[in-house]
Amino acid sequence: MSSGGTATIWTADFSLGGRYLAVAGKDRFIRLFKVLTTDDERMDQQMHDSQQVPASKSYPAPVFLSIPIKEFKGHSGEILTLSWSKNDFLLSGSTDKTVRLWHPSQLNCLRVFQHNKTVTSVSFHPTDDRFFLSGSFDATLRLWNIPRTSIIHSLPVADIITAVAFAPDGKVAICGTFNGTCVFLNTEGLTERNRLSIRFSETNSSACFKITGLQTSNPSDSFETPGQARLMITANDSRVRIYRLSDYGLETTLEGIKNQSSQIHARFNDTGDYALCGSEGDEVHIWHLGSGERKVPYERFHTHSEVVTNAIMAPIATRQLVDLTKDPIYELCDSCASGLNDLLDTLHYLYLWILTFFSPSLPSVVFFIRDLILFISIFDPAPLPDSLPMMFLVHRDDAGADDGFSLYHYHPSIAAAVIVALVFIGITILHFWQLIQKRCWFMIPLATGGILEVIGYAARAKSGQESPNWTLGPYIIQAIFLLVAPALYAASIYMELGRIIVMVEGESRSLIPLKWLTKMFIIGDLVSFFLQAGGGGYQSSGTLEALDNGAKVIIGGLFVQLVFFGLFIVVAVAFNWSINTSPTGRSHVVPWKKHMYVLYAGSVLIMVRSIFRAVEYLQGSDGYILKHEAYLYVFDAILMVLVMVLFSWYHPAEILAIILQRGNDNGMKLGFVPAMHHRLTSDV
Repeated sequence: MSSGGTATIWTADFSLGGRYLAVAGKDRFIRLFKVLTTDDERMDQQMHDSQQVPASKSYPAPVFLSIPIKEFKGHSGEILTLSWSKNDFLLSGSTDKTVRLWHPSQLNCLRVFQHNKTVTSVSFHPTDDRFFLSGSFDATLRLWNIPRTSIIHSLPVADIITAVAFAPDGKVAICGTFNGTCVFLNTEGLTERNRLSIRFSETNSSACFKITGLQTSNPSDSFETPGQARLMITANDSRVRIYRLSDYGLETTLEGIKNQSSQIHARFNDTGDYALCGSEGDEVHIWHLGSGERKVPYERFHTHSEVVTNAIMAPIATRQLVDLTKDPIYELCDSCASGLNDLLDTLHYLYLWILTFFSPSLPSVVFFIRDLILFISIFDPAPLPDSLPMMFLVHRDDAGADDGFSLYHYHPSIAAAVIVALVFIGITILHFWQLIQKRCWFMIPLATGGILEVIGYAARAKSGQESPNWTLGPYIIQAIFLLVAPALYAASIYMELGRIIVMVEGESRSLIPLKWLTKMFIIGDLVSFFLQAGGGGYQSSGTLEALDNGAKVIIGGLFVQLVFFGLFIVVAVAFNWSINTSPTGRSHVVPWKKHMYVLYAGSVLIMVRSIFRAVEYLQGSDGYILKHEAYLYVFDAILMVLVMVLFSWYHPAEILAIILQRGNDNGMKLGFVPAMHHRLTSDV
């Protein structure tokens, strides 16, 4: 792998998802290298490497594609600092007095944040990547809002800022200065909490050293007890110090490196068990922090003939990606435990699917959707974001200008969402009451769909409260739940047709044999349900690729629903026409037409709604429909309310009563009624 030139590399960093390595420095370019993720990529890269090196000396085990997948151009000065967000957005700070925002899917810069002097350090907020910290030569710490390209808070610190970081929970902002002061501030308001002075000796009040790097460890991943978050400070006295954030106490001092004038800084590994740092010599040092020994042991090895400006450990996510390509080094070093754990995780989520899907209770539905998303995330290593994903800044209009794109193109109406949610609550309660009173169990899917509608519109109301600083959780909940609810309505409608056919004794008039009729359409409905829910779950991983691919899966699910609904209407109309032209003996005495009309009405309402949703997704994220909230209520909410009202007013329990009465008249002596009752009421 080549950086593409001979210029000094000042900074390098892995993306949090482990897929990319960004390097930058003196030549003003940011080069993005992609980790190999498939066997084909590995084979192509090995072939490329073998052509560069004689076969007798070639033992290829590449980790990256050797050619950068992107070269970001835009800075006019040397690039000193990089920071990744959890959604694969990248910030860069430069001597040209700017911070720039990038994404691997885009070649051009997405945002520019102007400063007064050289920017020395930037850091994304760890839990909400709408925000980042920057420090510069003008001795001012700034907290930025990315969507608005504006400063939320700023604080003069009376010294050149050389490093910035956040505590793992994002509630504390930290900055280090040229004269060795480390300042701890509340992120909200940038009010000071505490400060430390980095000195060669704790008793020496005169010698202070420039802080060259700050990094915090995640307490949940640390070898220490939960809550013991730590801060690692690298300084120009050739020492690395680790402090406890809980009481600002010094935990240990790491020695061995040479760092007297460079901006070298140490890094934790993912678990916090090791620290790694370059040196002004040609060495890299690794300390084993979890050894438990008073004097922390370390190893060192030679890597270059010049100063080692950066040394970083690949995150666990990178190892998982490399493992998928059958990397020979990885396979030799790692046991089969990793693969076994993934298999067990997969089986666990499959078990939860089966366990929760067949229970109609509200918690089961919620946990089912949650586990569906978690299951999908096993196959997509990108983290599941819990805040507004910065992917929505990537959209650009035809002129190439930033569009300010976000989760919603409008402020979601709290009043509309609350009113619709209350309406669905009332109708859903009525349906469950009718379910219990009439024991018409095949209506369970429709009633459960009402629960999903309630949760979906409650989530929209929550988004309305958060406007315009939306978080991803409510958005994803409303998107998935409102998307899949009509598939449950359809399941009950499919089962009702079979019972109408039995009621009029018209089994021979159905285009599809009765024993296959319900099963076939329910299977199609389940396929549609899982595709739509799965597409929404895949989108929640928070990457641009996931957004695009998830939308395609959702469109596929909607088209499956439309195809099966179209076929269902054809079967229903053919049956209706057959009974009208050649009535059965029962068709004159039972109210089958009324229920067929209700079935048609419900089917048309769901069909119109599904067409609307398909058009919505086909238009894409910048489509006309997504920019006007009213369409959601007109072509989804109102139509689905009408479906539930129709099937409550003309409840199909009447069909069951007629069928059971016929069984009571003709088959009581043979014990036919209990068997028929069980079959007709339990087929869910």
